[in-house]
Amino acid sequence: MVLVKREDPALLDFESKLKRKYGEEWMLKQVFDDIDKRDNKQKELSKEIYNDVKAILKQYMDMTEDNYHIVTLWIIGTYIYEEFSTFPLLFVNATKQSGKTRLLKLIEALAWNGRIQANLSEAVLFRMKKKHTLLIDEFEQVKERNTLREIINASYKKGAIVERMTKVRKDNKETYEPESFDLYSPLAMANIWGMDEVVE
Repeated sequence: MVLVKREDPALLDFESKLKRKYGEEWMLKQVFDDIDKRDNKQKELSKEIYNDVKAILKQYMDMTEDNYHIVTLWIIGTYIYEEFSTFPLLFVNATKQSGKTRLLKLIEALAWNGRIQANLSEAVLFRMKKKHTLLIDEFEQVKERNTLREIINASYKKGAIVERMTKVRKDNKETYEPESFDLYSPLAMANIWGMDEVVE
């Protein structure tokens, strides 16, 4: 069941405020570029964005105040993560029926180009990660797969590259060539049992 949609009034109100200020093609990066100019009006707008995102989380989730703060800042950070040399992984750990998937759906709706994946493979991770804020639900499967673990452990750092051989066709013949994948982009994960055996 989809619990949060783009058409939700709270999300539409949040987006409309930014559209009024920045036009139809707004991005949060524009907002933060303006904040860097030390304009007091823009600083107030950044507080308004923070408060709006946090209010949406509070409307749908029951968490501690610290967790509202952390998730709000992480969501906003997905729009400007390229400005940093590292960007933290977000991990959601809770029991069954506690709202982990609901939170990931909220993040998918609010973060930069969010995309939820439940069944993760190496090929999906390589080809999707740089283009999305990737959200992995039911993350238990990963601790049994060493290659995925290695990729995830490296992906929070700018410049993290992996290479894989890719089948190509040249001169009517099939051959293999190396293809590079940039892994640095926002990543959030949710599971029941914890991350001690997955993330180092």
